[in-house]
Amino acid sequence: GVLAGRVALEDGDLKVRSGLRVITVEQEPVLPPAETILESLRLRGEVESIHDERERWRVEARLGEYMERLRVRAEVAPDRASGGEKKRAALALALALDPDLLLLDEPTNHLDLDGIATLEDLLQSGPAVLLVTHDRWFLDRVVTRIVELDRGYLRSYPGNFAAYQNRKQEQL
Repeated sequence: GVLAGRVALEDGDLKVRSGLRVITVEQEPVLPPAETILESLRLRGEVESIHDERERWRVEARLGEYMERLRVRAEVAPDRASGGEKKRAALALALALDPDLLLLDEPTNHLDLDGIATLEDLLQSGPAVLLVTHDRWFLDRVVTRIVELDRGYLRSYPGNFAAYQNRKQEQL
């Protein structure tokens, strides 16, 4: 919540680069009411309020590309979409908005194996990602660093989840 700007810090300072674009995909994304998922995503991403016409066109083009890659059916009504369709749609929008930092909460929830594989591919060539997940296999395939918060201390471990586990075992 703090990094997304939704929750205030209780103490300390948060220093963020000016103009940093942070996009969040929640564990259970909420899509605004609309006739189609595409219209709902335009509302969620406030695409119509992008003042630069060329940038708005680029977002629309990227949205179409990511919806196709993630197999999102644009014409489905959001209130009739499954949990997986909503998750894939929210992920497509997040990637289309070209964030500097993508915050993902349980990104593989509701995704089938093909959806997970596609997301892995997109994240490996995409923006910086900070994620929370219980999916160890997903972690092994997409992360390059594990940051552990334990009793108020942050520890950073380079590598994937398997490398993190090995280092933790060596510390015992």
